[in-house]
Amino acid sequence: MLRITKNMGKMSSMKKGEFIIDSFLIIPGITQYKNIYTSGNYLFFDQGDYKQSISIEFINEGELDRFFTMLMREIKLNQLINVETKNTK
Repeated sequence: MLRITKNMGKMSSMKKGEFIIDSFLIIPGITQYKNIYTSGNYLFFDQGDYKQSISIEFINEGELDRFFTMLMREIKLNQLINVETKNTK
């Protein structure tokens, strides 16, 4: 499980539809997004419906790149931990 908070990087805003949010969870195997993409200094977690989609605005594209690199490391770490846990059962 990954928790993404507005304190993880230099974010200008984080919204779900029109609402400003402080954090959200990504639960592998449960949370599904149709697309995850970037545009300029925005990162979008698209669920097909604007009201359910999450957009994160960063202060610049460099901060978006740093955040995305960190997010990929966290996802890989979670996958490794889950594989090790399954192998020990």
